[in-house]
Amino acid sequence: MIEIAALRAQLCSQFCDGFRIAAVPDGLSIAAPFEDNSGDSITFFLIEEEDGFRFADDGDYLPRLHASGIDIATGTRRKMLDAILGEADAHLDEDSLEVRSELFRANGNTGIAEKSVKFLSSLIRLRDVALLTRDAIESTFREDVAIAIRRQIGTHANLNFNESIAADLSEFPCDMVVRPKTGTGIAAAVYLATSTERLNEALLLHLEAERKKREDFAVIAMIEEPEMHSISRKKFQRAHNRGLSVSFFRGDEDEAVRRIQKAMRLVV
Repeated sequence: MIEIAALRAQLCSQFCDGFRIAAVPDGLSIAAPFEDNSGDSITFFLIEEEDGFRFADDGDYLPRLHASGIDIATGTRRKMLDAILGEADAHLDEDSLEVRSELFRANGNTGIAEKSVKFLSSLIRLRDVALLTRDAIESTFREDVAIAIRRQIGTHANLNFNESIAADLSEFPCDMVVRPKTGTGIAAAVYLATSTERLNEALLLHLEAERKKREDFAVIAMIEEPEMHSISRKKFQRAHNRGLSVSFFRGDEDEAVRRIQKAMRLVV
């Protein structure tokens, strides 16, 4: 039989004894009893400023991710990062990639301890950002685009996934096909251009439609963010110069969907 009181005492001892707090020039250094993948303790700082206090991480983790080629500035990872930090009243310093809390006034040691737990929790959860795979990012992007399309034009158009725009073009599968519910307008073949290869596939269908003089559908490449970290600038220029319609989604979602609506000649 587990003794609840004894277990509570052991857990409290384990956690409390695991924290190491030391004075530093600007305040306190707090090393938590949790390790990252490198085996180092997750460390953060309590900094005293003229108008109060703030927490800051050691400024090492996110710059290391960035240097390894993991995009944390835009797209799905950035949305996840901002959501995690927002719950701890914290934010990312764009220049240093340091995590900093908002300035707060201390209500004794108890108030600082409560805020410490929230800030530490956010630093632990940030470690999941690196684990967000390309498949997960693409899945989230797909879901967000689908939600935006249904919200704006869902009463006037049907949305289907992973199908061809026409029976005679089965060798050109699309991520999404949007079709008018009535006879007004044309269909849209939407490619989620999360890579140069996917952008090229959209261009191939566009060029095939031009070759066959098909005017019963439009082809649109939807790119998640304007920085295009995973798309060749040269290939993008090639696609754009050959008339492929391109729309950027993040930060301008409504207009991105409106681009689809206009290409479909859909009146809503």
